[in-house]
Amino acid sequence: MTTTTDAPQAARPRGMTTCPECFAGARFANCEACGGSGNFSDELCARCGGAGQVELEGPCPACAGSGLVTTAYVRIADAAAYAAGEVVAERRHGDDAGEGEVWAQTHEGVTVYGLAAYGFLRERLRTQPRVLVEATQVPGHLGHPMPVTAVRVPGLSLLLSGVTWGYTGTGPNGLAAILHDLGAFEDHRQALGWVAARPQFSTWSLVVVRAGNSAGEAPPSSEASPPGGVRP
Repeated sequence: MTTTTDAPQAARPRGMTTCPECFAGARFANCEACGGSGNFSDELCARCGGAGQVELEGPCPACAGSGLVTTAYVRIADAAAYAAGEVVAERRHGDDAGEGEVWAQTHEGVTVYGLAAYGFLRERLRTQPRVLVEATQVPGHLGHPMPVTAVRVPGLSLLLSGVTWGYTGTGPNGLAAILHDLGAFEDHRQALGWVAARPQFSTWSLVVVRAGNSAGEAPPSSEASPPGGVRP
């Protein structure tokens, strides 16, 4: 079963919140010249004008400079903070789980590590115009097939343990948060409703096409736009 959805054309208040990593899209850090005090040799610091902070170059990676992130990002950031200092994703080699880089979450079946693993690759996944999310099977230990939920862009795949339900899966709330953050749904509740309707232990695929691109039906095994499958 294949479903296709278009990401929202622009950031909307629904399902969005203020980015916790920046101020209106701009990032700041303590001034190195004055150590954040705003003073240098009993005078106002010339570099920061006494503010104690300087603006960093480039847009905020969390919100791409918009000042807004999905509410799902808060869940993902919390998961990353929980697992800080731990390995949350491991590189897989020598199998047919996907083309290019293939990463798999550690601590199978634990939702917080699935979210942290997605957070590890979040910027690379979200900057692609087309993302394929699918419940499928990949070679596991000793070559036996194992169910996973794969998040794929060209040359990069993230494998989340299990599918949408059960003790061996990433969990419905975890998957819903990832789909919301990718732009497939406007808020967590909408994403969770879609996840809850997926048949347990069955394969499915969801194609997320971000603003300015076209979406089309894609067979579950496809990782690229199929001939004749893209609608204008």
